[in-house]
Amino acid sequence: MKKKSEKNEQENNHGAKINEPKLIDWLNQRALEKGISKGELSKFLGVSSSYLNQLHSGEKQIKNVGDEFINKSCEFLQASKLSVLIATEKINQADFYGLSKKDYEEEIEAALHYILKDKNIGAIVPSKILNANFEIKECIVKMFEQLTGKILISNKIKLNELFKN
Repeated sequence: MKKKSEKNEQENNHGAKINEPKLIDWLNQRALEKGISKGELSKFLGVSSSYLNQLHSGEKQIKNVGDEFINKSCEFLQASKLSVLIATEKINQADFYGLSKKDYEEEIEAALHYILKDKNIGAIVPSKILNANFEIKECIVKMFEQLTGKILISNKIKLNELFKN
């Protein structure tokens, strides 16, 4: 079984590395900035250094960490719980839409085809984008929506609706 590094580097079509920031990398970077050792970091988070190394190597999956680890990470990073949950991949963009993950991925694909046909933007977006990894496809769609004001992905959950009785 292939181990998945938390850095999760992938190559784009030009051979360049694309780094996806993940919680362990974020924690390690902040510890480095604060001059804190990995041992001190693991103690603050309430886990062993060995466990932290297993998370970094992919032997243990970051999305399986418990609430205490999440809360301690928020405290250490001085970050919102939502941003930490996203960094663990417990929450992703599809969770903000009233769609299943499969339906969300299909909407992203359909949106990309729409973008490629757009007379202004489609001319500058390479058709190879259809072979890109999902995060890049999603990014292109989000940028198009921001740039044009057009909504290509439907059923976005409105935050005020989450809190209705």
